[in-house]
Amino acid sequence: MSETKPITISVVTPSYKQPEWLKLCAASVADRGVGKGDVFIGITASGTAPFVRGALEEARKRGAVPFLLTCNPHHPPVKGVKSIVLATGPELITGSTRLKAGTATKLALNLLSSIGMIRSGRVKDNLMINVQATNAKLRDRAKRLVMTLAEVGEAEAVKRLEKSGWDVARAVGK
Repeated sequence: MSETKPITISVVTPSYKQPEWLKLCAASVADRGVGKGDVFIGITASGTAPFVRGALEEARKRGAVPFLLTCNPHHPPVKGVKSIVLATGPELITGSTRLKAGTATKLALNLLSSIGMIRSGRVKDNLMINVQATNAKLRDRAKRLVMTLAEVGEAEAVKRLEKSGWDVARAVGK
């Protein structure tokens, strides 16, 4: 499990007062180490936010697979970027994207991050096994996971976890 690349989710609040926003979004992508082997998702309800579009272009140039997540089926295309369109229709309160667009975006991101966890081997059956057992609560969760997945008692689960450095995947032989 330790060989998998960490999943990083970054939230950036751009400043449109900066005259060099294109350099800023390129630097923002570079600072996060985006490159080949990464999936980069830019989110803008309208599909037109300049910072997001610039970041998508930079991510593509760096070899990432870029996606635009938008709620506007009529957004202008971004060269070399695939779109995920959540056609939510107009908001009840015009300009208030926290309503339908925000909710739909959150659901889409939950789905995409869950798929990422599954595809990266961090889920076994329906259980998240990539637990970082850094405190008593998480060590207890790790112990219960090993007990369930390896079908062993508490003492054997603790023994396996201690031997594996509290790595659930290694403790259950995944």
